[in-house]
Amino acid sequence: MTATAPATEEPPTLGQNRFAGVEWQVVVDVADPARVEPRHLHAVTSVAIEQVSCDSSGQPPAHRAPDKGYAISPLWMGEDGQTRFSLCTLSAGIQPPVRSQRATLGGQRATLDWSGAVVSRALTMGDLQRLPAVLSVKVRFETPMTRRRGNDYFPSPHETSVLESWERLAGRVGLSDRVGWSKVPARFVHLAGETMQWSPPQRARAKSRRPIGFIGEAELTVPADYGQRLHQLAVLATYGGTGAHTTYGMGFTTLLNVVERGGA
Repeated sequence: MTATAPATEEPPTLGQNRFAGVEWQVVVDVADPARVEPRHLHAVTSVAIEQVSCDSSGQPPAHRAPDKGYAISPLWMGEDGQTRFSLCTLSAGIQPPVRSQRATLGGQRATLDWSGAVVSRALTMGDLQRLPAVLSVKVRFETPMTRRRGNDYFPSPHETSVLESWERLAGRVGLSDRVGWSKVPARFVHLAGETMQWSPPQRARAKSRRPIGFIGEAELTVPADYGQRLHQLAVLATYGGTGAHTTYGMGFTTLLNVVERGGA
């Protein structure tokens, strides 16, 4: 499975800004990218990231924590013909390693060029606060987005579940005034996609059912009072993903479009 390659722009300079999100692009040298599943990327990158990163308390992120402050995209092909993936982070303490990493991906020898990782986009808290209110947001779940309860998975998108998942991301970056979306009449005005089963991590296969999720587009609208919050949450979702198992590669989210209040 491959994701759409991000647009090429001048890489931002991190400087001293307080960042709510950063996307790193990492080149992977591997013979057959089609054999590499997102769970393979997770297996080889998570330990490497955790060795050089810390959470908001200054401690290394817990290896089995359900929310680690980062999301990993599927592999995609750049215009230069090199295979890459995106490491999207929601914490200044989450950093890629500084040295290249040799690993096995999909039964193949591979090299992850961490030393050459570049920042392709970054989001400051100021950027978030300046976002305008919107009537709706349209996102695409590039990889299966799912809800999970115990060992059961619920692939059908649900407005409250999606928004509450995004609210957890907002809490991680310190965006105040959490919204209780169960009491807000949010609704989908567009859904187009399909369900897809997902290969779980090796250690989880004997303990739970095979995950199933939704891949495709979803356009969500909320009452006017929540228009800016919706915009902020949708932007954060592009750095932290949506739903369960985002660090395994599930729920990787792209923001396709926003419709501003009074706009077309």
